[in-house]
Amino acid sequence: MSASVHVELPLPPTSNHCYVNALHHGRRQRVLTALAKSWMTSAAMLATGACRRAGWKPVEDKVVVELRVSWPDHRKRDTSNLHKLLGDVLEGIVYVNDRYALLRDMDYAVDRKRPRLDITFYVLEES
Repeated sequence: MSASVHVELPLPPTSNHCYVNALHHGRRQRVLTALAKSWMTSAAMLATGACRRAGWKPVEDKVVVELRVSWPDHRKRDTSNLHKLLGDVLEGIVYVNDRYALLRDMDYAVDRKRPRLDITFYVLEES
C-alpha cells in the first residue's frame, strides 16, 4: 500500500447546496439534492480509481486528508463547507468509517480554468 495517495476531484457543492427539506412518510427530512448525489457518484469513482492504482485499501486508522482548493473566482468562500460530502464519499474507499478522517484545509487559490479539490491522504503516524 502506498504511503500517501493523491486524487483530484471536481469541487463539491457546498453544504448550503447539498440538502433540501422534503416530506417522507409525512415527516420532514433533509435529503441530498440531485447535484450532491451526482457529485458523490463521480467523486467516488475517481477516488476508487486513485486508490486502486496506489494499492490503497480502506483502513481502520486515523487518516489525514489534506485539502487544497482551487476556486473558480475570487468570491469569498468557506473551505469547511466542502467537508461534509467529502467525508462521506471517501468512507469505504479511503477509511472504513469517516470518524477516522482528519480533514485539514491546507491552502486555497483561484484557478479560473480548472477549479478543483486536490486531496492527499495518508495514515497518521502516531508517536
